[in-house]
Amino acid sequence: MSKVFLTMAMSVDGFITGPRDDAQNPAGINGMRLMDWLGGGGNDPGDYRPSDPNSQIVYDEAMSSGAVITGRRTGDFAGYWGGDHHDRVPIFVPTHQPPAENPFERVHYVTDGIDSCVQEAKQQPAAAT
Repeated sequence: MSKVFLTMAMSVDGFITGPRDDAQNPAGINGMRLMDWLGGGGNDPGDYRPSDPNSQIVYDEAMSSGAVITGRRTGDFAGYWGGDHHDRVPIFVPTHQPPAENPFERVHYVTDGIDSCVQEAKQQPAAAT
């Protein structure tokens, strides 16, 4: 069974978005500066691989995951990354109420608790690195 690890961009004072985040501005006002450690970006997740060797370690570990667990609000704001966070891995969302319609094949809403959500995600094979 796979291991679970947590990764997120956070400011030194503990913020993960700028103020007034919403669906139109998921990172909030000036919140994307928390992602400055990533590469320039593009259409492929690999386009975001940072140039700094230490940052590459963190990035590569995150991209080697076999599944992603995200909060409902984060997933909603991010549009569930178009149903593909990276490398076609499944995305699991612990929630009390799944949406009426789910347009994404790889997004799975888990309604029986965070423990169950983690167990489902851990059943996924790790991505090849």
